[in-house]
Amino acid sequence: MIKSFCYFFILLFSSFLSSALEVKLDDEYSFLFIVKKDNLDVKMTAKSIGSGRTDFEVRDYIYNCDVDSEMSLIENSLERKSIGGVQTTLFAYRIGCFGGIDPIPIKYFAFQHGVKYALRGEETIQTPNGTYGGEGGPIPGSNLKKNTILYKYMQNKWKNISLRKYGD
Repeated sequence: MIKSFCYFFILLFSSFLSSALEVKLDDEYSFLFIVKKDNLDVKMTAKSIGSGRTDFEVRDYIYNCDVDSEMSLIENSLERKSIGGVQTTLFAYRIGCFGGIDPIPIKYFAFQHGVKYALRGEETIQTPNGTYGGEGGPIPGSNLKKNTILYKYMQNKWKNISLRKYGD
């Protein structure tokens, strides 16, 4: 009985914990990704901090998800590099409320001089039995459509960022 209670308490307590990831992007900039879960709600803050100030900040949320929820950084998407001669910070994350092994929406962002560029779509699930999801491809935001160099770069990275493998 006590073991069952302890296990239940640990499981319940862990659902209220926050997770945070901080990564040093270069000598001047760091990236912070924080996810907080509270009952059926999940909130996320992502920001780049450089030269003693916040370069950009993104907030997102899932409310009232009574099944499985996911809000997680896709770590291989995080980069700070020069694209078209402009310093750019890029990152993508999964965000969704789902049941089972379902494709989850992905948001892929880039920031250049405080301007946000977005590419949104659905992940592709790969299992030993085949792939599904992501058939429609990603959809660019209006800012990204105008920035052809950045759009091409993000499109080329999309396939790798949006693929999730199960059963390997």
